[in-house]
Amino acid sequence: MSDITKEAAKEWITKTCGEGRLNLVDIIYDNKPENIEITMVFNKWAGLKVDFIGKDVIFEELLETIYSISEKMCTICGKSGRRVVIGGVETTLCDQHYNSIEGKEKYRAEK
Repeated sequence: MSDITKEAAKEWITKTCGEGRLNLVDIIYDNKPENIEITMVFNKWAGLKVDFIGKDVIFEELLETIYSISEKMCTICGKSGRRVVIGGVETTLCDQHYNSIEGKEKYRAEK
């Protein structure tokens, strides 16, 4: 595995989720210690996850905080959102984007 660049991570997140979490990707990369190699940035269980090689407790705490924040951010626009399941996939959407998406199986988590 190799260290992916901030630009490649942002491109992947935009392609797979939307632009709503790009500022969180910036925060991750702007605070990445030199001894950490990021191998993947992705959406999982309605939050932004990062796979990496290396050890740094403070960076790991930052990633936990980023994940918690991302669980409450619309993946499309970055506004406040809630967990939803659409077609069996968990994500986070604001009311506007939730209502605009058509889906046979659509569920919104309670507040």
